[in-house]
Amino acid sequence: MDKMNHIFNKETWDEVALINPEGNILTGYTKEKFWDFEVKIEGLNQDTIFLDLGCGIGRIAKWVSPLIKEYYGVDFSTEMIKKAKEIFKDHKNVNFFVNNGIDLEFEDNKFDVVYVFLLFQHMTKENTLNYIKEVYRILKKGGIFFANNIGLAEKYEGGLTNDEIEKAMRPFKILNKEKTKCYYDIKCQK
Repeated sequence: MDKMNHIFNKETWDEVALINPEGNILTGYTKEKFWDFEVKIEGLNQDTIFLDLGCGIGRIAKWVSPLIKEYYGVDFSTEMIKKAKEIFKDHKNVNFFVNNGIDLEFEDNKFDVVYVFLLFQHMTKENTLNYIKEVYRILKKGGIFFANNIGLAEKYEGGLTNDEIEKAMRPFKILNKEKTKCYYDIKCQK
């Protein structure tokens, strides 16, 4: 069986941002339906500092920013971040940054929550593993890391095996780990 290859470069994501970001981030969604796709994350409060890794145009910000102290969205697509900044320009606790797609330029122990939604299946194995290390570094002690759609190695180019997931997550306390047909979804704590 051929593996799916959803690893896209920065130029591809910049192009997607200019054409139809909503429909390409959540395939088949209209602009209206895209923003109504609610995200529920337990444990958020007015002291929470939240990082949305691979934020795109900031869909998660709509749901979490009213509940938390600070929202940070990071993406390597300059065009996605431009759109996100325009959409959320009136939100005082929302910040967006372009990064290099390899590491995270934040200080150690900054975030209470790091959330990764629909990102890792688009990355190389090396970048996914590096991001997991970086998340551990920037997450506060007791902080929560939500990672969904970590592609299975047998299904995706760039995907991880169960052993690779176990090794990468070893510094964390795994609170929940689910394996679907194509992905791992993991919730863990530093």
